[in-house]
Amino acid sequence: MAQAKTIAIGCIASVILIVAIVACGIGGIFLLGLSKEPDRVENEGLEFGKHTSQRGCLDEGLRRLHNSRRNYDVITSREVEFFVYGCFQTCRATPDFCRGTPTEDGFFTVRQWAQPQCQKEGLGGDDACLDLFKEVSDVCLGKTKSKRD
Repeated sequence: MAQAKTIAIGCIASVILIVAIVACGIGGIFLLGLSKEPDRVENEGLEFGKHTSQRGCLDEGLRRLHNSRRNYDVITSREVEFFVYGCFQTCRATPDFCRGTPTEDGFFTVRQWAQPQCQKEGLGGDDACLDLFKEVSDVCLGKTKSKRD
C-alpha cells in the first residue's frame, strides 16, 4: 500500500514537472517571438498616421481589432495598442475628437469611460479594446507626444 502511494505521488510530481517545463518553453518562445513585434507594429502606426487623422487612427485600430478577434488571433489583438500609439504620434488632429473623453488620468476613470466605448464597438470588455481606448485617452490628455514634421 505504501509503495503504491509512493508511486502515485512520484507520477503526479513527474506530470507537474513536465507541465511546468512545457509551459516555460512555450512562454519563452512566445516572449522571444514578440520582442521585436511591438516596435514593428508601432512603426506601422507611425507611417499610417502620416496620412490620416486621429479618427482615422482609431478607425484603423478598431478594424484591426475586429479582424484579430474574427481570426482568434490574440497576439495581433494585443498589438493594436502599439499601432494606435504610433499612429497618434504622426496623425493630424480631428476636430472634437476628444469630446467626452476623460479629463483626468486615472486608471479607473479611463477604464470606466473605455468600457462603454468597447461595448458600442461590439467588443465587450475585451482588454485589447480597453487598451486601445486608453491610448485615445492618453492622446486627448496630451500624454502622447507628436512627431509630426
